[in-house]
Amino acid sequence: MFGKKEILYPLVIDISENRVTVVDYTIDRKTGNTLIRGVGDVKLPFGVVSTDAIDQESFLTKSVSSAIAQVRTESKHKDDISAVIGVSGPLLEVKNRTIEVSREKPKQKIKHKEWMQIINDVYTQFDSEVYINSQGHNLPLSLVQVSLNNILLDEEEVVDPILKQANLIKLETLNTYIPANYKNALIHIAKSNNFHIDGVYQVGSAVGQLVLDYNTSKDLSVILIDIKFGQTSISVIQNQKIIYAQSFSMGSHSFTQAIANAFQITIDEAETVRKEYNLLQLPRDMARRITESLESEVSLWLQGVVLSLQELNLPMLPPYIFIYGEGADLVGIKEVLEYGGWYKLLNIVTKPHISILTPKQFPHMVDMTSTINSSKYLDILGLIHIASIPMEVHLPYRISE
Repeated sequence: MFGKKEILYPLVIDISENRVTVVDYTIDRKTGNTLIRGVGDVKLPFGVVSTDAIDQESFLTKSVSSAIAQVRTESKHKDDISAVIGVSGPLLEVKNRTIEVSREKPKQKIKHKEWMQIINDVYTQFDSEVYINSQGHNLPLSLVQVSLNNILLDEEEVVDPILKQANLIKLETLNTYIPANYKNALIHIAKSNNFHIDGVYQVGSAVGQLVLDYNTSKDLSVILIDIKFGQTSISVIQNQKIIYAQSFSMGSHSFTQAIANAFQITIDEAETVRKEYNLLQLPRDMARRITESLESEVSLWLQGVVLSLQELNLPMLPPYIFIYGEGADLVGIKEVLEYGGWYKLLNIVTKPHISILTPKQFPHMVDMTSTINSSKYLDILGLIHIASIPMEVHLPYRISE
């Protein structure tokens, strides 16, 4: 008679340099599958969003509003709307941090009240510190997310610490820091659109969590390369942990621009040509000319990948690579990674195995809109996954002014 009230999960909002995408989803209580039931998409002109800044806040505010309206009716707008936002960029930093807590009464079992106090102390310590960025620039960075990677009680990993004993508690976290002006713009956009921000996640770490949780292998090790519109983001999964490398300012737009320059055509025309090139639908002479025009760009992009992985300074890198994003399907990208000798410049012992990550590899994500159909939507899937994980796993750190 009365029925069950519908659960409204947080909207997922992905803001990139060329578009705003908003996704509405729910979780099927019987199957546990995630049902994507609405996708709002608004294309952004050049100059609204750069790789590390929101340059036209009022325009972006209206674009976010338009994208939300495509997936949520006015009746649902009356409810308390929350959202999870994805971010990326060369000036963004994701750092693995560890907090150690020595308990005053180690023989007593850890109760819920004590655990909540420990979590609050973690917030206080991270939120009050003056974070010094590691890239050497003067742009102030702000903390926007604390994610709990691991809990150790006297050096033993546990999932739930409640009612357990320990002398020393270690919390291994993954902290996301973004430019302060970018954070402030997100807060203003949320206020203008009447929603509150449940979390701000670096999209590479979100996809990493999706891959990590969906894979049954306990020793999964893989390099993730996200070729976005204006940048490429790299992270590594190793020992059940996500290690963020960095982003560099080169993505699919650079390849499209090279084609436009070679043929003296517009960006929109070059984008069409690039898609036909990927589908092997062009005459041989034209395809050869495109290959030649892309050669230097692909080589420069590969240098960015090598430098990013070198900066991680890991003793060993996995020989398995997943690529995804707008530029992942470009003919030549997979090939240069698979057959080039670039890996010899790194501590990768064997020739890497390259795979393109696609939504089909995550069948528990059911797209009811028939929209999420290419690897460029992996960021969205990662954000949906991380938004639906219980808050005790990804700490409910809400950004504030």
